[in-house]
Amino acid sequence: MTYDETLAYIHSTLKFGSKPGLSRIRALMEACGNPQKSTRFVHITGTNGKGSTTTMLTNIFRRAGYRVGSFLSPYVDNFRERMQIDGELIPPAALTAELERLLPKIEAIKELGHTQPTEFEIVTALALNWFAHEQCDIVMLEVGMGGRLDCTNVIDAPEAAVLTPVSLDHTKVLGSTVAEIAQDKCGIIKPGCDAVTCYGQAPEALAVLRADCAAKGVPLHIPDESALDLLLCDISGSRAEYDGLALRVNMAGMHQLQNAVTALTAARALRARGWEVSDADITDGIADTRFAGRLEIIRRDPLVLLDGGHNPAGVDAAARAIDDSLAGRRLITVMGMCADKATAYCIPEIARRSSVFIATQCDIPRALPAPEVARLAVGHCRDVHWNERVSTACQIALSLADPGDVILVCGTLYILHDAREALTV
Repeated sequence: MTYDETLAYIHSTLKFGSKPGLSRIRALMEACGNPQKSTRFVHITGTNGKGSTTTMLTNIFRRAGYRVGSFLSPYVDNFRERMQIDGELIPPAALTAELERLLPKIEAIKELGHTQPTEFEIVTALALNWFAHEQCDIVMLEVGMGGRLDCTNVIDAPEAAVLTPVSLDHTKVLGSTVAEIAQDKCGIIKPGCDAVTCYGQAPEALAVLRADCAAKGVPLHIPDESALDLLLCDISGSRAEYDGLALRVNMAGMHQLQNAVTALTAARALRARGWEVSDADITDGIADTRFAGRLEIIRRDPLVLLDGGHNPAGVDAAARAIDDSLAGRRLITVMGMCADKATAYCIPEIARRSSVFIATQCDIPRALPAPEVARLAVGHCRDVHWNERVSTACQIALSLADPGDVILVCGTLYILHDAREALTV
């Protein structure tokens, strides 16, 4: 099997959709010998900030000398971003070898009466097998969606369960209120672990989290926002002091500082459990972290930012960063969204900050058509255009930009790969 054939098989299983539940992944991991039981994990859930927090924790533990696996979703430019060890993407040959080992196990569980595993279940199984084969000391495991029935929850009690900010998203699956969504995400908290959350957590989510931890006898670690002293925040990142540590966050937005303090708090909780992590490992690991598609600067003349915020909380975070760091600069936006997101909120929120708004669409079945994106922007921006091709929309933006302007490509991660190629030529 070639690498291209490996990817073709994995992507072919997308047609089986998303089926929350643990029966198939449990059967599949049982058929593989339950390799996840030999691995130690930090399990990360939340609505926004999961990927950045996961990557910060990975870098902290790499600095401490551990062999660290990380599981991320979705990817931005390369499928292999989803599973990494010490920041290195899984090699193509290793991914192919893991799939070749997994395919007979998939057929075996189907013979036992289980339905075909979904794409995310297969990717999760591949990653868990690879981390075990490579003898990772610890794995930073990001959920796909929710927590309780997310297939990453096939693991036993993690070292720590981390909950980043919880807000409304995936409401058809996880619940219609923040409290219901938080209850689902609390499914990753198990007796024997520590739990960590962010400062500024939604009150209704925090109440659920406190009750869940109390019921399970799990200690809950919450950062003290009053111990945070902000020194600088601009489009390149932020500088702050927190509880005696000088923090340098090289990603834009106050939300990334919030993620950094969450990662710091988790690292300290893990240190109390016996993991050898110094304060220097924490601050250096956070400073090392850059994350694709999160107000990522890919060009400076003109300034070009890529941001994959695709729900109200993500868009609000990007909007705050624009307001705080780019006030007075002419903003040219290229935006595409999926139709199943809160488009009526997200698109106007960005459009009203834009001097020029160019609607586009991602190349997936649930994409919101570019004319519909444009329609939702009209009335909020005076100069609205649309083009179905992401690359063309980006070239239009570039042709309209003067050196002091800002181009923002945003709305969904699915347009960022094409945008990067179009805007970095």
